[in-house]
Amino acid sequence: MAAPFICYFTYTGNSKKIAETVQAYIGGNTVEIRATTPYSSNYQTTVKQAQQEHNDLSYPAITIPAINWASFNNLILVFPNWYDSIPRPVATFFKQADLKGKNVICLVSNSSSGTGDCITDLHDVNDESETIDGISVSDPSWTGYVDVVKSDLN
Repeated sequence: MAAPFICYFTYTGNSKKIAETVQAYIGGNTVEIRATTPYSSNYQTTVKQAQQEHNDLSYPAITIPAINWASFNNLILVFPNWYDSIPRPVATFFKQADLKGKNVICLVSNSSSGTGDCITDLHDVNDESETIDGISVSDPSWTGYVDVVKSDLN
């Protein structure tokens, strides 16, 4: 099994923890997707901003290192479920990504809302990948999702 490429977006740190766990068990390079203009450390301010971005279907600028898309076949994308959908910086990343022929496995962190419309919304942003699978992770300390990811990579 070739090592996957792991990208994550996090606000609270849960998605980062999930991405690091996957990397520890499976390998691969890990890169953080960051909004060029960082979200406020004030949770309520961030909630309002995220809601507005969601309503506007905006594509905020992101900062991410250059990616050699030809160097891997499997992308693991880790992010929180925001408003039953993808955080808009993830939408920006996915829209810009060269996904032709790639398998995408999404690990969606959430408190109890599952993957919501995240997978459908990712397809709407960029439908070039071979597959997009979604795995709900409601407890980042539970590592059972790693076995599901391993199974999806084989």
